[in-house]
Amino acid sequence: MHMKRTQLEKVKGKQIVNAMRGAATPGRYAHGSAAPVSRKAQRRQEQALGLTPFAVKLPSALVRRLQARAHETGADLGRVTAELLEAALDAAPPAPSTAEEIR
Repeated sequence: MHMKRTQLEKVKGKQIVNAMRGAATPGRYAHGSAAPVSRKAQRRQEQALGLTPFAVKLPSALVRRLQARAHETGADLGRVTAELLEAALDAAPPAPSTAEEIR
């Protein structure tokens, strides 16, 4: 059967795509990684540790400083942020009206 050049290129492209889909993930990408934890299981683990998700929007310069501090100390970003917030809140005088309500 005779094919036009464009049809031949489409067939070749489909063959390449199918070959890529069937190929296994190279070992280097999965090297040293544990089995993935489901989000539900991860949420339960974090709740058991008393962790609560808390999303905030921060200036990018501040985030870069936090990331640099986390990299320097070898701790994760959440732990560094928590430690810095604890230190800042412990050092700051309590607000007159809300300090009693929070505790």
